[in-house]
Amino acid sequence: MFRKNDLYIEILKFGKDKIEEGIKFSDLIKQLERKRVNINEFRLANLVCSMYVPLDQGKYNWGCTTLKADIPYVLTLESRFRLLEHEELKNANSSSLIATLLAISALIISIIGLYFSRSASNEQMEISKQQLNQSVTINQEQLEDLKFDPSGLYEKLDGIIGNTMQAVK
Repeated sequence: MFRKNDLYIEILKFGKDKIEEGIKFSDLIKQLERKRVNINEFRLANLVCSMYVPLDQGKYNWGCTTLKADIPYVLTLESRFRLLEHEELKNANSSSLIATLLAISALIISIIGLYFSRSASNEQMEISKQQLNQSVTINQEQLEDLKFDPSGLYEKLDGIIGNTMQAVK
């Protein structure tokens, strides 16, 4: 059995699909029977009267207080807006659900990235600790390469200064 809101929306959608030619009350009853909706005709007539007006309002001067089975009815402007609001709300709900799922997946990816980054950092720290704990030995050849002999540098500087002084004179 349809809930009241679902029935209300179903009746509005039926009228939206037939906006040009209008709907007939008898067609609406058949449509609801096809969808296995069991509703009292009096209740249905009250619902329809709150949502529809006769297509040719001038010809049928009574408004929608009494439904005729074969007269075409169209949605009122207010009913169209209610249906439009319902459809927009439905679209907004699905969009927010998609946005929520994307945000959750981004959060999960961030957490996984943080885990791998942290484990890589821990591994790098472990390697650094091992390097610090190892003893370092320097052989004599390495020490000789590190020694600096400034005597050759002084001779070159004396030559450059002497050449510059002669060029100035």
